[in-house]
Amino acid sequence: MLENLVDDDILGQIENNITEEKQDLLLNSMQCIQEFSDTIQLAYINDGYFSEFNELVEILNTVKPLYTPLINLERPIKFCQYANYINNFEQEWENIEIDETKFTTFSDINPSRYDKCYFYENIESQDNSIIFFKNTCEPIFDNNSVFIFFLFLHFLSDKNLEYTNNFIVIKRSDLVTKSKAEAYLKLHLLTSGNFYHEIKLASERTNIDIKEKLEPEHTLQQFDDTLIILSEYNSRKEILNKFLSLYQIIENFMFKYPLVKLNINNNGHMFSIRNFKDMYDRVSDGELTSLNNLFSCSYNDTFQNGELLASLADSFNNLVTNDNDKTDVNNALNSLGINLKNGNALTFDDIDGFTVNQKKAEWPRLFSKMVYFTRNAIVHNKETEFHLSHNYLDNSIYSFVDKFLLPECENLTYKLIYKPNDLVWYTHDSVKLYDNS
Repeated sequence: MLENLVDDDILGQIENNITEEKQDLLLNSMQCIQEFSDTIQLAYINDGYFSEFNELVEILNTVKPLYTPLINLERPIKFCQYANYINNFEQEWENIEIDETKFTTFSDINPSRYDKCYFYENIESQDNSIIFFKNTCEPIFDNNSVFIFFLFLHFLSDKNLEYTNNFIVIKRSDLVTKSKAEAYLKLHLLTSGNFYHEIKLASERTNIDIKEKLEPEHTLQQFDDTLIILSEYNSRKEILNKFLSLYQIIENFMFKYPLVKLNINNNGHMFSIRNFKDMYDRVSDGELTSLNNLFSCSYNDTFQNGELLASLADSFNNLVTNDNDKTDVNNALNSLGINLKNGNALTFDDIDGFTVNQKKAEWPRLFSKMVYFTRNAIVHNKETEFHLSHNYLDNSIYSFVDKFLLPECENLTYKLIYKPNDLVWYTHDSVKLYDNS
């Protein structure tokens, strides 16, 4: 690399384009660069090593403006900065043999959210070693990474390598393609405890209105499991994980709801075999049916004066302020597979056109589908089903979950537990199996 900097043709072009006052700077710098180049070659011949890379970097940075745009000095500067790590190694590295012909490179490798360089030397099979260089991060080498260090320097100095982009060094084989190399890197990162996906965070929110209505006399301890899940929900930041936390609570409530009814109806009296059979029958419905049963009782005029239903409808309407918003909502509903009873795709206009009575009849059914289908899209990963992950969470679905599903599921959860009701609150703390009087 340094020989190019003192090439007569290059120097002639530079001299023709710089002022006289910079001639001395160029001359002195060229003398130093030539001396460094000679010293490096001599060290190579004598199986030694060059240790004055920091000084060389200073000179290259000084003359960098003179060479622009004839030669990009970023490559030699970057090389020298990393080559300086050679002074950190304590072992006798002269005996290390590296066959760089066994490796190749692919550029523009970009695991989106992994912001470090990654090196791994496979001791048992060095051909399976891997280097990932991210140009925005400085690699860190220790005394156990000498092989990786020299392999990395070789490819960093390769004049055919566009090192300014992220690149990977991997086994040379006709069977190893760029896509295979990138997948190989990703699995390496994961087995090392790293992640590379883009994290979609949920908006932060509080429930001040619920806080103002809390009373210590209520038997809130019956919701200890719910409270710990809410604590987990608050601690989590990723939107899909937060949704699953709330679904855990709602899932518990939808199976608890028929048991609460049975508990109320039995009024603390002795439980018989018939009662247990009735209890089993009430919780044996499928999840979507059970969810719809819970929502039908939660989103109506009789529960808390219809506040939940009104909040649900308003929250949905607030998703749309222009035609683009409407398109996003329709895309989210279509992606999740939410349809009308006739099988046609549900749209924002369909719901917006509901009469008062239609809202009461349709919202519990539709919202139970929205919640249940979203949950399925997250936890199911079948080839034939729509799957939600951070990698495939487009803006329309992200907004739908963040601005509508999460706040309304959260609102439902707090409204169901902050004070006694006949939906999820037990009136008796035990089941009487026989009369002990």
